[in-house]
Amino acid sequence: MGWLKVRTRDVQVRGKLLRMEWVDFPEVVAVLPFTDDGRIVLVEQYRAPVDRRTLEIPAGAARPGEDVEAAARRELAEETGYRAGRLERLGGFYPAIGYSAERIDLFVARDLTPGETAFDEGEDIAVHLERPDEVAELVRRGAICDSKSIIAFLLWQQGRRLGRGGGR
Repeated sequence: MGWLKVRTRDVQVRGKLLRMEWVDFPEVVAVLPFTDDGRIVLVEQYRAPVDRRTLEIPAGAARPGEDVEAAARRELAEETGYRAGRLERLGGFYPAIGYSAERIDLFVARDLTPGETAFDEGEDIAVHLERPDEVAELVRRGAICDSKSIIAFLLWQQGRRLGRGGGR
């Protein structure tokens, strides 16, 4: 693919010079999209590293020089066909900070308009619409098992409980 690189750097740690390695990764965006009736849009796709189809929120890498909000809008449209009328920043995190520089910026999308998908080569995506209580159960059962989807859902759920724009 060419977008995954291993980097090395010599770093001083407690007076010793150590060689550190990590995976350099493009910035990633992930979107927790809500339909007007309050359902969450999920994508089901094959993930080679775990050799199975997974259920997750739409996500993907930002292109070089692309603003993360623009990347979130693009990835949502490409993977689900939905265009976001409103996009709100939910947070961000480093999923594997011990060996990767990957950062994932999370967004909530609302006021969705359906449209056409534009899958990347090799993508075979099925779109699912689930109520938040169903998503919570899918997380509990392990049917939704990736960190970005779980973290986005839990941050949204916590914001909703605290009355911070959580919506439905």
